[in-house]
Amino acid sequence: MRTRSWTQVAFAAAVSALAALLPFTPVPRAALLAQAQTPTTPTFRTDASYVRVDVFATADGRPVTDLRAEDLEVLEDGQRQAIAQFEYVNVRVASPDVLRQEPTTVAESRAPAINQRSRVIILFLDSAHVDIAASARIREPLLTMLRGMLVESDLVAVMTPDMSARDLAFTHKTQLFENILDRHPFWGESDRLQPADPAEEQFRRCYPGGLARELSERRRAKRTFDSLKELVGRLRDVREERKTVIAVTGGWRLRRADERINDQAERQSPPMPLTPFDAAGRPVTETSGGGTTVDLCASTRMELSGIDFEHEFRDIVAMANRANASFYPVDPGGLRTNMDSTRGAPPIEQGGNRFESGNPASTLRELANDTDGTAILSTNELTNVLRNALDDSSSYYLLGYQSTGKLDGKYHAISVRSRRPGISIRARKGYLSTVVTRSAPPAPSAEAAMAVGMSAALDRLTSAARDLPARANIGVGWSQRNGSPVAHFIIVGEVRDRARAASIDVTIARETGEPVGAGRTQLAAGAGVASLTVAAATPTPAGAYVVRVRIDSDSGSDTLTIPIQVGDKPDGSGALYFRRRGNQDVPTADPRFRRTEQMQVNVPGSAEGATARLLDRNGRPLNVTVEPGSRTADDGSAWMTARLSLAPLAIGDYLVEMATSSQRVLVPFRVVP
Repeated sequence: MRTRSWTQVAFAAAVSALAALLPFTPVPRAALLAQAQTPTTPTFRTDASYVRVDVFATADGRPVTDLRAEDLEVLEDGQRQAIAQFEYVNVRVASPDVLRQEPTTVAESRAPAINQRSRVIILFLDSAHVDIAASARIREPLLTMLRGMLVESDLVAVMTPDMSARDLAFTHKTQLFENILDRHPFWGESDRLQPADPAEEQFRRCYPGGLARELSERRRAKRTFDSLKELVGRLRDVREERKTVIAVTGGWRLRRADERINDQAERQSPPMPLTPFDAAGRPVTETSGGGTTVDLCASTRMELSGIDFEHEFRDIVAMANRANASFYPVDPGGLRTNMDSTRGAPPIEQGGNRFESGNPASTLRELANDTDGTAILSTNELTNVLRNALDDSSSYYLLGYQSTGKLDGKYHAISVRSRRPGISIRARKGYLSTVVTRSAPPAPSAEAAMAVGMSAALDRLTSAARDLPARANIGVGWSQRNGSPVAHFIIVGEVRDRARAASIDVTIARETGEPVGAGRTQLAAGAGVASLTVAAATPTPAGAYVVRVRIDSDSGSDTLTIPIQVGDKPDGSGALYFRRRGNQDVPTADPRFRRTEQMQVNVPGSAEGATARLLDRNGRPLNVTVEPGSRTADDGSAWMTARLSLAPLAIGDYLVEMATSSQRVLVPFRVVP
């Protein structure tokens, strides 16, 4: 049985705990500025054309603390701007007792992030590109940073490639992170003999030799780059001012898309018939959908060979600049030799042609330089350089100006110069303006509508980061009764304590309070999950409804209140999840699945002309077979179905897209170890 990666288990629990203690959801900036500011500090305007800029001024490597507004010149797209407000901020180190002070309300927990005078720090632990020894080496410097280098206003979050940015929790309370580093000092994965990702084991079985290593490294790079893109996209919504990302990583080679990988793989013939293996390494006779390990290897190989990682890297840099996020890459390996297993290993070759380009150290330097950070490489003084990285954002100027540019929704470059000689200036590189129009806004493009739909769908996975005592999921379909359409609410209730019997009571009402229907069912001991259908007793027009699910057992009672928007017939609303157990599809209210499982999703509506495909969390189609189908429920309602095997997927969030000529539905789910 494969040992799980600690980052996939420990940090998921830590983030869940933080989310429960300090829920952080970006809210309108204007609503929080009043909470974040005090009468003794300047008030910064927040209208659409007003721009805030953080400026770092140094002379001979030391902060300059006596600049005045007239000493600086601000240009936007080459046009001089008048500085309207100006303030110097000096972050002073606090005592350990002050560091542990926590906000007592949700509003207090949100206010510091919107406060321009707070430092927002994200610790990104790139477990896929850090070896075991290096992860142990960085432990003490990280603990020293968390325990002694932060101040009372600092907000800190931690992320790994196996987490979703939607689970990012900012907090003053770093004790949970400290405890995890204490308990799991060897969190690096890059040199583990037993890979955390089952796909890497499949590569070894399918492609003996260097090609397996090439595909594994591409797979790891994809995990990290997808995570970084999601992170910087999320940071843009946190606040306008600077965000500091301390990325602990051994670096990446920027491999280009290369069809020669597929050519080489097709010329290789396995020495003997391959036995398919599931995600836990157990031999099986067949994967779902009739595929084999060879099929899974081929589909994953074709996807990975087509990725241009240099292009992906440029996207990350551009997104970071738009989000005003500065990267400080930290190589925990310290001083290295030229043939280090992580950094200096010779590239894979085929016929004298290399599959990769770029040097990891150069890539990290470029990331830092292009995002106004500093690369921390080839040093064993990790504690000191982490302190320097934080000091880099501890003395700066906040200024604001009324932009003379157009509110056109485009990116506008910012340049700040010093009129005083001998002073070096670093400042925010630009911003994405707001679109203001007096006429009705144009209809969103298909791409924009898709982005909104993806974000809304993936947001529903927030609660999937942790185990809950009880869960419920709802789908609404339509059938005919006496010639009239009737809405059928299908409710799936699930409990964590499967050993106990329980009862499930459901009441359904319009948002305005009028009752629609009710139902009750029993959940047998050992089952853990049950479903029931409640047919509306009154006419059910499209609109907002509230479903209350009460689950009672000997261990306690849980009441879940779930709003749902019921669509017009025949589209319905919601989606139902099923796990394959033996020869049966068992309903579940938990959108988390393991790689060893088969999953089926049901969406209300006619399946005529329906298509289904799998998307990653960035909306890119994946070359994984999804089988569309249809079913008619016992109540007569029609449902589209989609079935897929999760064996070829890495840990992370995904979307099943089901479409007909009249609707397009995105069903989110999460793959866990």
